[in-house]
Amino acid sequence: MSRPKIAQLSRRGPRYVGLLLRLLLLGGVVHTPTSYGTPDPVLVGAGDIATCDSAADEATAALLDSIAGTIYTTGDNAYPLGTDADFRDCYAPAWGRLKARTLPSAGNHEYYTDAGRPYYDYFGVAAGPRDQGYYSYDLGAWHVVVLNSNIPIDPASAQIQWLRADLASNPTQCTVAYWHHPLFNSGNHGNHPYIRDTWHVLYEFGVDVVINGHDHNYERFAPQDPDGRADPRGIREFIVGTGGGPPYPLKDIQPNSEIHNATTFGVLKFTLHPTSYDWEFIPVPGATFRDQGTGTCVDGPPSPHAPTTSGLSPTTATVGGSDLNLQVNGTYFSKDSVVQWNGVNRPTQFVNSTQLVATIPGSALNTPGTASITVVDPQGQSPSNAQEFTIAEPINDNLLANGGFEADADNNQQSDNWWNNEYVKRHTGVVYSGTASMQHYATNNSGYTISQTANNLTAGTTYTFSGRVNIPPSTPLQGAFDFVLMIKWRDANKQSIRTDTLHVFKQPTEGWQTISARLEAPAGTTNAQVQMVTDVLNAAVYVDELVLRVPTTQTASSSASPVASTASTANQDLATTPAAIFGDGPTPTPAPSITPVASATPESQTVANAATAPNSEPSPTALSMIAGAVDNDANSLAEVVDAAEPIASWLDLGYTVLGGVLLLVVVIQVIGLGYVVRIITKI
Repeated sequence: MSRPKIAQLSRRGPRYVGLLLRLLLLGGVVHTPTSYGTPDPVLVGAGDIATCDSAADEATAALLDSIAGTIYTTGDNAYPLGTDADFRDCYAPAWGRLKARTLPSAGNHEYYTDAGRPYYDYFGVAAGPRDQGYYSYDLGAWHVVVLNSNIPIDPASAQIQWLRADLASNPTQCTVAYWHHPLFNSGNHGNHPYIRDTWHVLYEFGVDVVINGHDHNYERFAPQDPDGRADPRGIREFIVGTGGGPPYPLKDIQPNSEIHNATTFGVLKFTLHPTSYDWEFIPVPGATFRDQGTGTCVDGPPSPHAPTTSGLSPTTATVGGSDLNLQVNGTYFSKDSVVQWNGVNRPTQFVNSTQLVATIPGSALNTPGTASITVVDPQGQSPSNAQEFTIAEPINDNLLANGGFEADADNNQQSDNWWNNEYVKRHTGVVYSGTASMQHYATNNSGYTISQTANNLTAGTTYTFSGRVNIPPSTPLQGAFDFVLMIKWRDANKQSIRTDTLHVFKQPTEGWQTISARLEAPAGTTNAQVQMVTDVLNAAVYVDELVLRVPTTQTASSSASPVASTASTANQDLATTPAAIFGDGPTPTPAPSITPVASATPESQTVANAATAPNSEPSPTALSMIAGAVDNDANSLAEVVDAAEPIASWLDLGYTVLGGVLLLVVVIQVIGLGYVVRIITKI
């Protein structure tokens, strides 16, 4: 090791040699700094790497052979399913020879096999704790964080709690994080909104660079905040899905995307200086695309922003309700943020930077009308924009067969009037109100649908939907999880006109969550199916008080899209979905090679879009529902008649009194008291 040091000193010239001789003659000791002449560390790699069907992974591995430094991967290391054989036969012959200096992250293809077990077996301790896959390390002056987007990564998850603690205990000026699924992405898979909470944490702590894969292309973004706004103090994101998997086309170019390429294999190299970094995309031989540049690390976390609100859950309540837990969604919430109801501070629970929960007392719900909901930040930021909350008169005309959603009103141990009720059962242990709720589950297949039809609907009428869902944390979520509530509008031939997706649950709910929406029936509507769909075996989902109603006062709607309650990024509301995504009855179980992963990436949407089925003829159950609806209409008419009888009695009395007065006037005229008549007339 001494020879390089001498060579370095020799190149510095006689000045350094003379200084060394003088120090030796004076009896001094020379301490050569360990960093003297040592280059800054290098972090280099890519994602979406090894396939036995192509030599591209061997070509990118050959690039790494000539680049010293630590190697990262951004997931999907071994195709197609991340099995032991895939790692042995596809990854090991190429990138496998670089395993000793590789610190990987997991992709969804790893989790297609036994929740990533072959991945953890292959990389060992380098992959982080087994079944977690998130860890951190230091590289020179930089702190490096590795996350796992295939397991829960919402604000309540163990992973995000760990991330906060890790960043708080490693306050370096420069930080880089890498994992598989990108928040922003112009490629085939599109954006992944469920990652936004993670970005909020990284942004809060001043993280500088994020590296992702998943889409098989290269893309670089300008620094931006978690909501996609350009911000010089924001995070710069790179997508490097160029390790060897077949290229994917670009789709919708996102704001702040500075450069993108969908045809070139290669690796992205970072040189990590103490307060800055250089990047260089190095292509495989024969390719001409390159990208390089320099960035400066953020000096501390960004300045606080004024809070903004984006939605409420629920959005409405009825007069006379009990205390309400109101979820307020938005951005830039702090732990000191307070929700205001018509300018009055309400007790507020901080969930994360995008979600607050306020307690609204029942006394505030006693008068019909609207309330203005804002968020204030005691740190001196301006109040947020306002969201409107509606308090309506109670309505009792539920169009579904089981009013109030008593799952087994006739006590026959079966769910009332729901198609395919072998996947639904009465449950008394998890009940929001009444004596039972519906347990929605499956034991022999995934991707199933149950539905109930509401008949005699009118196009252009605005209907209200509400319901409560409880997905306990104990629900065994193995692989992907989606539980979807939707309404499918249909014409007289039961052909789908439009499907409104009201809510997509991707995680447990921490108790009962209220869903509500106002929906205008599209042109041609005569009936609608309320549908519930899930794609996981043995998932326990409880539903109660599911209601579809006609408001007493029709409100003209400017849009045919639902105005639904909003939720966290893990449990999402979607505006609309194509009408043919879900057919009547169970949808096919997806093949293992395309099974969506735990965090429900757009790949799961691809599977859903493929799972179409034609509408079937009315079943006996459907016919019984129609009969039930007719009975309900008859009962409603009878109630109206009963309510009108007292009014008719008072009208009869009024007619009698009026007739007596007229007779008195005639008598007065007969006896000649005309002036009295004139006085009465003036009155």
